[in-house]
Amino acid sequence: NQLAAAGEDGKIVIYDATSGEEKKVLRGHGSAVQALSWSPDGEQLCSASNDSTVKIWDATSSSGFQEFSGCTFASWSPDGRRFACKSTYESNLDPADETDAAETAIEIYDVFSNAHILSIQRNDRSVLLWLEWSPNGETLVGATLSGIKMWDTSSGKKVANYDDGRTWC
Repeated sequence: NQLAAAGEDGKIVIYDATSGEEKKVLRGHGSAVQALSWSPDGEQLCSASNDSTVKIWDATSSSGFQEFSGCTFASWSPDGRRFACKSTYESNLDPADETDAAETAIEIYDVFSNAHILSIQRNDRSVLLWLEWSPNGETLVGATLSGIKMWDTSSGKKVANYDDGRTWC
């Protein structure tokens, strides 16, 4: 049972979830870490930073990581083989100003081969706040300031759009 925490200094601390004891410190980001996500098996940790990198860490050893550039946050697929991330194109935009957003993409990568699998072109002007996979891995759900969006993970096509002002899923 582990718990990970990160912050403005770019460092990630892994704690024993029962005792609260600090177990490991992971360093490698050049800026604030804004998202952490454990792999479904708990053996890898995905971190996303304002330095426009996503890193996949071996949480069992604290050594080595894979790096993917051009993304600001990421979410593991339920099978643990892929992750989806938001491109950094919109990372410096003001999330409170919907008119400040631009067309952006969601990228899907294979963790084991480092291969880029799919770019989902969002083609809307809403800032993406969060991204999560459906339990079967076939759909990505994104929360924006204007509502919820859903995309097919094999084709990249939008399958649903709920622009009713509800933002969290």
